[in-house]
Order: sequence, then C-alpha cells, then structure tokens
Amino acid sequence: MPAFTFETSIDDSFSISGSYGIYSNPLLPPTNIVKVDENWGIRVTWTTSGPLNNLISGNFRIQVLFDKLGIGEATWEPAVLTEPTVPSPNTYTKDILCGPNLAVGMYHVAVYLFLEDVNGNPAGVVCSAEGPTVTVYA
Repeated sequence: MPAFTFETSIDDSFSISGSYGIYSNPLLPPTNIVKVDENWGIRVTWTTSGPLNNLISGNFRIQVLFDKLGIGEATWEPAVLTEPTVPSPNTYTKDILCGPNLAVGMYHVAVYLFLEDVNGNPAGVVCSAEGPTVTVYA
C-alpha cells in the first residue's frame, strides 16, 4: 500500500501518516487488478497526531486521479469526498467507490489529501501518494 508523503513538516506539533489500497472486495486484501464490470474502490486511511491537531477545523478533502497509460491517454477522477476534521488525534478511513467506471487498460493512481476550512475554501495540499498501476481487464 503506498504511503502518504507529508508536504510540510511542523516538527512534532502536527503530523499525518497514512496510505491507500485498491480493493475489489473490502473484506479481502488490497489488489491492483480489477475486472471492468466489478465494483471496486480505494480505501484511504490516515492518522493525525500532535498538539496542533486541536487547532485544525474544517474538512479533509480526498481527491483520486487515474491517468491511463499508453495510447489514448485519459484522466478520470471519481467524486471528491470530504471528511470532517476531529480536533484531537484521530484515525480516519474513507472508502471511495471507483468501479465500474474505467475502460480496459492500465492506470497510474495518485491520491491527494487537502485541508479545507469550514466554508470549503482550500487550505493547501496536506499530503499525497502515488502508487502502483491499476490494471482493468474485461
């Protein structure tokens, strides 16, 4: 599972660690090969810690991008999801349903975690992860 890279280091005052994995069944281990007509998704998990965590308010916004490799490149983005922040150290998990929306092919996956204020205004990229390719077959 690709791990997030924290964009800004704030010493030990605030940190985020996490990862994401692709699943075809939430009860099974992650995979990177899915069938074109199956319901599959991405599970994003992250943990916040540090004393500045108490000052964070608003939402985390999760954005997933798929970049098709090879001839006929295309980018596809599922719905952007938000998760309310918790003003204390916390572990968050969000499942994002992605299939059956992609055509047959190989895709490079990138997951971005943004912070928004309570009005939905972006406060910057908090962390990102780019992972293995996803193969969608018929």
